[in-house]
Amino acid sequence: MNLAALKKAPFRLDDRALAWVQETFAVLTPAEKLGQLVVPLALDTSRENLDRFLALGVGGLFRRTMAPLAQLRAEADYLRRHSRVPLLMCGDLEFSETGAIGGAEGVSFPNQMAVAATDDPRFAATMARIAAREGRAAGYNWSLTPVVDLDLNAFNPAVNTRSFGDRASRVARFAASYVAALQAEGVAACAKHWPGDGVDDRNQHFVTSVNSCELADWEKTFGRVYRAVIREGVLSIMSGHIALPAFPGAGLCPASISRELNFDLLRGRLRYNGLILSDASGMAGLMSQGTRAELVPRLIEHGCDMVLFTDDLELDLDYLARARSDGRLSARRIDEAVLRVLGLKATLGLHRAAVRSSPVRALSPAREREHLRATRACAARAVTLVKDEPGRLPLSPVKYRRVLLIQPPLRQSPRSPQPALRIGQLLADTGFTVENYSAETEVHRDHFDVVIYVVADEGHALKTSQHLDWKELHGDWRRSMERYWHDVPVVFISLGTPHHLRELPACPTVINAYSPVPAMQEAVVQALVGRIPFRGVSPVDLTDAEFGRLQK
Repeated sequence: MNLAALKKAPFRLDDRALAWVQETFAVLTPAEKLGQLVVPLALDTSRENLDRFLALGVGGLFRRTMAPLAQLRAEADYLRRHSRVPLLMCGDLEFSETGAIGGAEGVSFPNQMAVAATDDPRFAATMARIAAREGRAAGYNWSLTPVVDLDLNAFNPAVNTRSFGDRASRVARFAASYVAALQAEGVAACAKHWPGDGVDDRNQHFVTSVNSCELADWEKTFGRVYRAVIREGVLSIMSGHIALPAFPGAGLCPASISRELNFDLLRGRLRYNGLILSDASGMAGLMSQGTRAELVPRLIEHGCDMVLFTDDLELDLDYLARARSDGRLSARRIDEAVLRVLGLKATLGLHRAAVRSSPVRALSPAREREHLRATRACAARAVTLVKDEPGRLPLSPVKYRRVLLIQPPLRQSPRSPQPALRIGQLLADTGFTVENYSAETEVHRDHFDVVIYVVADEGHALKTSQHLDWKELHGDWRRSMERYWHDVPVVFISLGTPHHLRELPACPTVINAYSPVPAMQEAVVQALVGRIPFRGVSPVDLTDAEFGRLQK
């Protein structure tokens, strides 16, 4: 790779931008070149720690999106003013219940699977535009999205609602629409997780997972998706800790350190010229393969241009320097990677003085209102009626006034507690009398007109399972085996994974609403009582779910 490659897709640098890359590259010291290859996780964003990152010349920083907006803007402004080489400031602008940019100050847009359930790729573009605008208003210029994995295995909790579904044709259309809209707003996209997650039931955070597709099947599925986003000009791709043994020579080596998958397949067969970022380098899918001193240099030498997250920043830079000295990390690969990093920065216009000197600006109230309207429109289109065998819907508070609401008593994500769901209050506001279930509740038609289950289990990078916890729902191990639909009408609502049908095939009425964000909770109640139609189309094939089989 040389400077001329930066004139080609996806960078397409003009002469002025190319000159900046050349001039900047020429004055970087060997240590500064290595600094450009790392993206630390900035949990501590104190001024002292930001100065440490700047002194070490890191290429980028990953910041948590849920911090207050004023804090995110202040950090970004400080980093812009004080960095000698402009920084890539990235985050997972994915959206989900825990993904609003700025926490409570940002819009809670539904997740990717909810977007796919609209069956309209324009909502993927809307999602991307909102992510880009709200991200830029918090100082981000690089989003580690979209997830382009296929939800082929109901037991994989790390993909699930984070994906656009299980069909390559749909995922390709939605992902391409997302990439085009995000990058049109000046934020780099990053398609993940190469070479494709969602076949294995295991989570690469905890073990090297395997994409077990035969090569011809991979080409028709994951290959089709990656070709689509590459055609769309995606600026970066995240190489995961996922093996693809069907590709010649790749074996069970995770893609992040696989020459065959990064160079031969992605760079060679798919002709990708953009930046390759490793997935988080502390994940067991990588670190189970050797020592960190061995693996960090291998990430760069075997095809990644940047290392996401450092364990100990100074130590990881020392590992890279030692590997350069003893020949395990070649000067050629360092230079190629640094040029791509600088190329990405120039593509985003970060080299321009006006960009570097301009403060990060908050969104206008009008733009915030526009985003909220778009969120509600997406939610209203996504609610999906999986089945209603008795033809009981819509529910009327006249006929089904007495509601028994069964939902998890405490909600917890892998990182933090989650707020209580609002479904009970929304039902009460609509005219129902709602009683919350307890382990002492006598479930009988004399007491209740309808039982409504509500669960909210989105896909999450750190989850290991998404099975229904009947003991938690029913409050007692003995009652966990009770089922009520033969005695009282039952409606089951999932505000998360669409795969619960496998665990309750006899339940007569099932609704998938994919995401517990406020707009989605409001939309599912509106659909339940007939104020809006069920317009969602399932992004996953549930044909065989009632027989306990996975998708074909």
